[in-house]
Amino acid sequence: MCRRQRNCAEDLVTGHGRIVVEFFDEGVYRRVAWPDRPQASRLLAAVAEPWLPPVG
Repeated sequence: MCRRQRNCAEDLVTGHGRIVVEFFDEGVYRRVAWPDRPQASRLLAAVAEPWLPPVG
């Protein structure tokens, strides 16, 4: 994950929780829809079933 993105994520969750898993599609353009990105689709699946443990 890009350090800038990680820092932004850490700032966002400070005081509210913690980052427990990372999803990062290296080499995939932002124009590619989330369901068509390997890691982004895993993220969408994890959000849909928040009671499950993180995948990966």
